[in-house]
Amino acid sequence: MFVKDKVAFVTGGANGIGLCYVKELLKNSAKGVTIADLDPKRGEKVVEELSKEYGDNKVIFVQVDVTNKNELENGMKKTVETFKSFDILINNAGIMNDAIWEKEIDINIKGTIHGCLLAMDEYIPKYKSSSEGVIVNVSSIFGIEPFGGLPIYTATKHAIIGLSRSLSQLNNENIKILTICPGPTATALLQDLFDKTPNNSVEKYSDAMKGYMAVMKGMQEAPFVAENVVKLIGDAKNGTIWNLENNEKYEVIIPDKEGLLKK
Repeated sequence: MFVKDKVAFVTGGANGIGLCYVKELLKNSAKGVTIADLDPKRGEKVVEELSKEYGDNKVIFVQVDVTNKNELENGMKKTVETFKSFDILINNAGIMNDAIWEKEIDINIKGTIHGCLLAMDEYIPKYKSSSEGVIVNVSSIFGIEPFGGLPIYTATKHAIIGLSRSLSQLNNENIKILTICPGPTATALLQDLFDKTPNNSVEKYSDAMKGYMAVMKGMQEAPFVAENVVKLIGDAKNGTIWNLENNEKYEVIIPDKEGLLKK
């Protein structure tokens, strides 16, 4: 019930898992949700559809490129102007395409950093409606294990885990930071990977990509991920990492330095 009457900001919220997060927040009586995404036509269509289902004045769209800090901050300002508070940030925007790896780094890492710093330094401390705010950073199963098919994408998702774990140690404004690592999930992002391989990789990585696809057990549905993320927003402890794979949820425990040292 943590999300009841709270205001959330979801990047990449107009499609895929991001849209499922938005719907799940609204199902659980969020006061308001901001969809931050690139395509205004798609965004306004989603707002219209969600307003019919969940009521007017519950969701807004802001056109945001997460690599642009000013655009992201303007979206957060509009959120506060509209809903009068700011409680939850879900850093969901991302791409999976090593063929354009500079852009991949900008969106996956730089975009997540922008969101975290703006939310931690300004918006959650000033505008949270209760004693605690929450940031959810979306990594991947490839943030936990290596993957030769998409090494640069994998590096960006490892970076998100390091960022989240480090920021969670600050906790100076009572902001809980969680990391979510979904396994293969039925979304346009993953379908695009299937359709365009090896174009989403580079030639020397394509065999590893095809090998992974050949042994992949299947894909979970996006609503499963969203339902569990909304539960974790209320239940999980600060700094924890959660894997959602094959329709199962479990906490990822990373050993401390002493545990990692070989005797």
